Amino acid sequence: MDMAMRRYTLIKACLALIGTGLAIVPAAANPAGIIVTVPKSHQIDFRSVTTGRDYRLMVAMPEAPPPPAGYPVVYVIDGGLYFATAVETMRLQARNFIKPAIIVGIGYPSDDTTSALTRRNRDLTLPLTASDLKAPVFRMGGLTDPAETGGLDAYLAMLLQEVRPMIGRLAPIDLSQQVLLGHSLGGLAVLRQFLRDPQSYSGYVSSSPSIWFKDRAVLADEADLPRRLAALASAPALLLTVGSTEDDAPKLPAGYPMGQDAANAESRKMGMVSNLVALGKRLADVPRLRVQTVVFDGEDHAGVVPAAISRGLRVMLRR
Repeated sequence: MDMAMRRYTLIKACLALIGTGLAIVPAAANPAGIIVTVPKSHQIDFRSVTTGRDYRLMVAMPEAPPPPAGYPVVYVIDGGLYFATAVETMRLQARNFIKPAIIVGIGYPSDDTTSALTRRNRDLTLPLTASDLKAPVFRMGGLTDPAETGGLDAYLAMLLQEVRPMIGRLAPIDLSQQVLLGHSLGGLAVLRQFLRDPQSYSGYVSSSPSIWFKDRAVLADEADLPRRLAALASAPALLLTVGSTEDDAPKLPAGYPMGQDAANAESRKMGMVSNLVALGKRLADVPRLRVQTVVFDGEDHAGVVPAAISRGLRVMLRR
């Protein structure tokens, strides 16, 4: 192969990589490495007037131009954890199966994991008392201070009152196709919003929701759901997902304060699978509600997330 052909082959390969959002930089020319970014995405840091706290939005625009009605929008709770997964999943499926959508990850302006988890625990929980926090299950999740809980309703209001208008100023959006997606405590937040105000989004993806939290307090609004749905012009869609092994505790590292046996016992009491399946069966009988329940075989609480995101996007954004 002559020099010109080699150069052409190299350029062609690099362009192919760039087209997928990847780029090659020789290690010797960049010894410290480069920052990997999600293509066609940006972040917005802001202080919420609703909660009085700081947040970071990660926003990914579709590659296709906006349709006449505007883009659908998927709001991903715990954006610092799941934004990139949701974006790449959407872009791959949008080639053939789903409508291109704006993906909005809601996270925090910090790269410190401990700080982000503390803020997350506050924003995605119902109020707890010191007595509540004596339960081993809360120590497993790092909850020790009642003052660092109870911000869920303000957080959900912030998404509607501040984040949605912010996205609407960035691009034309379709208000009839707004999806809320969350996992674990984020899944609990999705259920809270759905049961209390089902008209606020067209679709809800609740992945492995912490229904057990505070003696299943999130279900207090379930009885009134049929009345709320009857008043709506169109019914929302709800997807409930969980991994089949989530009633088992993960293997704990050596020296973990709670022993494996105690963790297993707490996990069984949480009833991640049984609570979700039972809720799905009850909601299947509610008139005008489109609900699906999926138990992903062999997946645990962490491993189920990509499957839940993929299925959620396909259900909510199907062409």
